[in-house]
Amino acid sequence: MKNNPSLRATHIDYYMKKYDGDEVLAKAAYKERQGVGSLKNFIKRHGAKEGYKKWTSRQRKWQHTMNSKPLDEQARINRLKVSGALTNNVSNESNKFFNKLSNDIDYKLDYGSKGEEFCICYNGKNHFYYDGFIKELGIVIEYHGSAFHPRPLLYDWVCVLNGADYKKIRLNDLRKKKVAIDNGYKFLVFWDTDQYDYVIKTIKEVIDERIA
Repeated sequence: MKNNPSLRATHIDYYMKKYDGDEVLAKAAYKERQGVGSLKNFIKRHGAKEGYKKWTSRQRKWQHTMNSKPLDEQARINRLKVSGALTNNVSNESNKFFNKLSNDIDYKLDYGSKGEEFCICYNGKNHFYYDGFIKELGIVIEYHGSAFHPRPLLYDWVCVLNGADYKKIRLNDLRKKKVAIDNGYKFLVFWDTDQYDYVIKTIKEVIDERIA
């Protein structure tokens, strides 16, 4: 049994069985398992600008296929995506990012899963949750996966999870930033495509400013 290739997560038949013969889902999950369909892989193969363009085109085609399915099937697929079955382990990438960051700075960095993150109340009842927080210095840090958060001016961007467009997600991200700043916090945001050397250099410069 252990030698049966179809039982391995590295084999396409594994995903065909996992998703009840749905070829679209199986291929998407298989490619993500291989890293073939990841944004980082596209950028590595084609360069930053062209790689992002090709990756976005691929995501649009996938979303078009999604939209052609019955609503109950779309709901089932989205539940799988939320569970992590069809994403590129964004939450894991975020945790890796903050784990590494916490070892490279001299101040306590708080971060965690949803519900445990640092939050700021606005409108008297609603809350914005933030990925990382250096409480001692009042620094808020957001880690954005490019599949779920657009960089400024990428107007043709579409969220891979729910098809939300650039304007909707970008406005929400800017509201989060404004709420943090209005409450006296220093707000920093980094994307998964940012070089780590740039990230740590920027954070250390801000820390120096805060303690000056």
